[in-house]
This record gives sequence, C-alpha cells and structure tokens, in this order.
Amino acid sequence: MSTPNRTDDAQDTNLSAGEGGAGGSNSPGEPGGQEPEGPTAPQKRAVKLGLILTLLLAGAVLTSLLPLPFVIVSGALALAAIVCAVMSIVAGVRAGQAPQALVTGIIGLLIAGYVLISAVATAAIWPIRQEFEECIAHAITEQAQATCQSEYGTGVADWFESVTGQPLPASLS
Repeated sequence: MSTPNRTDDAQDTNLSAGEGGAGGSNSPGEPGGQEPEGPTAPQKRAVKLGLILTLLLAGAVLTSLLPLPFVIVSGALALAAIVCAVMSIVAGVRAGQAPQALVTGIIGLLIAGYVLISAVATAAIWPIRQEFEECIAHAITEQAQATCQSEYGTGVADWFESVTGQPLPASLS
C-alpha cells in the first residue's frame, strides 16, 4: 500500500475547493477554472482585414480576365488590395500574430502587384488590345484566330519599339 504524498493532498484540496475537476463547475482541461477568452479587438481587426484582402484579390484576379474596359477595374481592386495588405500586416503585428500577418500580407502584395502591373500594361496598349479583342470576336476559324494572334504580337512589338527605341526581344515576339 502506498501513502499519498503532499502533491496529491494539494490536488485533492484544489478539487474540493472547486478549481477544476469533476467537483468543480468548469469543464475538464480548463486551467485555473476560467472560461477561455474570445479574440481581442486587434485580433478581430486582423481577421477582418485578412478577409477583405482575400475578397479584393479574388475580385482583382477575376476582373482581370474580363474584356476591355472591365479589365481596368482589376487595377483599382489591386490597388485597394495593396493598401489592405499593408493594413493587414500592421493589424496582425499589433494583435501579436506577426507570422500569419506577414505571410498573408506578402502573398497579397505579390498577387495584387502582379494584377496591378497587368492592368497598367493593358491600359498602355489599349488600342492594340481592343483591336485584338474585336478580331478574336469575329474570328470563326482557327486560321483567323492565328492571324489575330499574329497581328496582336506585331502590334505589341511595334508599340514596344516606339516606346523604348529597341526591338522587342525575340523570345517575347
């Protein structure tokens, strides 16, 4: 027969005093008999900004697939997503969730930056892109679509040369 040691006596005293265990009013596993706390206001703000960032990025990516002039909306959404990503990083750091906030914010910045550059590039070659979209809309055969693609490539190459004074690199034309 073993005799209980002092640690067991202390635990028995705590159990009878209502601090956890079967005799207490708290469920098992809750330390100190306190109910778990919900998210703090800074944590809620970080989560809210992360959700807004996700929605802005989804909208930016989806609108970038639309024809002119709607594709330009993706640039505005991407710009808003960049602002939201920075705010999300700051809110996450303030809420004590720096690693998650940094990952979310950096991925958001990369995606939004790509979409923004794409929208700006599309705006820069607006007439060429508009002509290409009209050509593709009327192209019935594969040969006609190939002709549209070729004319688009030539138009972009000519635009690039007029802007930079250099021919478009062979791998891009």
